[in-house]
Amino acid sequence: MTEPRNSFSLAMVPFVPWAVYNVAEEKGFWKQRGIEVKVVVHTTEVEYVKVVTEHRSSFYPLPLASTLDFINMGIDLVYLGVLDLANGHKHLIMKTAFLDQPLEGQNIALYSEECTTQYLVARYLKTRGLLLSDVNLIYLDDQALADRFINGDLKLVLAFRGIKEKLRTEGKGTVVFTTADYPDAFGITTDRRTLNNISQSDQQSFFLGRFDALQWIADPANLDEFNTIVNEVTFRGFPDMDEADIQAQRGEVRVPRASDLLALNRSGVADIFNDFKDVVLQNRILDEQYAEKLTFDHMINNRALIEALTLFQSS
Repeated sequence: MTEPRNSFSLAMVPFVPWAVYNVAEEKGFWKQRGIEVKVVVHTTEVEYVKVVTEHRSSFYPLPLASTLDFINMGIDLVYLGVLDLANGHKHLIMKTAFLDQPLEGQNIALYSEECTTQYLVARYLKTRGLLLSDVNLIYLDDQALADRFINGDLKLVLAFRGIKEKLRTEGKGTVVFTTADYPDAFGITTDRRTLNNISQSDQQSFFLGRFDALQWIADPANLDEFNTIVNEVTFRGFPDMDEADIQAQRGEVRVPRASDLLALNRSGVADIFNDFKDVVLQNRILDEQYAEKLTFDHMINNRALIEALTLFQSS
């Protein structure tokens, strides 16, 4: 085993696809690659946001759209490349009887005021030739959102995994759009001042350790141990998840093959970013004072990821 050269930290919230980082630490894959990474799982979004805004960690897994919330807070995040693609973990659900009706002027209820939820709605509205300014966004907790959809007060809502089936059955709703319907990229971010202190070599080692962990997870012989890590590390303090629940949440993210991921980061990521930028600016999701930061060269730095993928494929 290579003696670790440098130590880093990674902050995350409980999410099964991100258990890969717990595996990389628990199984020593980062140490084998010559670095040490301490993974800290934060049980609430509020706690996690505070860690990011106070620059208390080296790396943060985030969807690309979630970086907007931090940019709006004045945090200069850098996206280190695309690692996964969302696969339907958030759902826009419409009253089935309303499917052919116009949306202009309608209330659309969201479970969160985060930019990432506004972005998903904007993506759907784009398919209808509309902007966020053509509808009214309201924000409700899950219970109020479900109640008002079921009683017919709301025709279109954005729901997370927990209440989707209730809205479909009791609310007579139809899923019209999800995060699987557009390239919603998941990756690793860091803030700019931290990035300046992390060498390209250490970034490559970070990604290589992650790929080693993914390879380990893919081996059926490791399934029971992976489920144990999910329950005892990733979701420590939460009720245990059974295998079906773990696999269902794993399925909320698509993990491209290394060759596809390499192609995506060499060329496809620019298309994803430019499309993302167009939707964000057209719908004024980002505070105007930070709009100038929304450029590929400023926000994306995936050179180390591309090199790590090249090395991993050749090994």
